[in-house]
Parts: sequence; C-alpha cells; structure tokens
Amino acid sequence: MPEIAAVSYDITSILHGKPHETPLREATVHHSVSGQFAIRKGDWKLIEGSGNGDYPRDKDGRIAVKTRTPDLDPTERKDVSHEHPDIVKELLELLDRYRKSG
Repeated sequence: MPEIAAVSYDITSILHGKPHETPLREATVHHSVSGQFAIRKGDWKLIEGSGNGDYPRDKDGRIAVKTRTPDLDPTERKDVSHEHPDIVKELLELLDRYRKSG
C-alpha cells in the first residue's frame, strides 16, 4: 500500500477575513455518495457522470465540464466539455494522478 503523506494548511488569514495570496491547493476533488467524482481547478469543474452529482459515470464514460465563472454560468448548468477538450484532458489527467497517489 502506498504511503500517504499528511498535508495541512494554515488558513488563519482566511479566518480573519483576509484573502489568501495563493490557492491553498492545486485542485479539489469531490466524491458523492453514489461514487461519482468531480474535480475543481481554478474556474473549472469536471464531473465524471451525468453532471448532477447523483449518478456515476455512465457506460459511455460521459463527463461534464462547467465553468465556475459567476458572470458566465452562475448556476453551473451548462456543460462546456465539447468546447474545451483541452480542459477535459487536463482535469482528467489530474484526477487520475490524484487517484493513483492515494
């Protein structure tokens, strides 16, 4: 079994209402009760599955990519994966790397 290193972050400035100079993490991985994964990085969120968090990736390997930019899609309803294949590739590779590293 691979050894997993514990990582902690000092968020004191955030708790005092001051902005943090750089992102605390490169990306954040989410996992639903049904086994669906999503990853957020910058203004992007990649969802493995139907896109609503309820169903795991289907047999066709469907994914959804949504922008987190509030002025473009504040409710994150539009799947833009076909318009941004480079983002899909980047986020899938990053999610795979995270899975392999534990």
